[in-house]
Amino acid sequence: MRKKVKVLVGDYGLTMVELLAILAILGIITAIAVPFVLGHVENTYEEVCDVNRERCMKQIL
Repeated sequence: MRKKVKVLVGDYGLTMVELLAILAILGIITAIAVPFVLGHVENTYEEVCDVNRERCMKQIL
């Protein structure tokens, strides 16, 4: 029974420095990804407007 207790009590956590490093890496990835995604969303809105404009012009003519 004692051996099982020693195995369960082991040192398996992360240090504060490791957590801060992970947060910094995630922050950098987010800083790169968010503008990229927002740029694609804006381009998609513009493309939808162009297609709608063309369809409206076809309906009028």
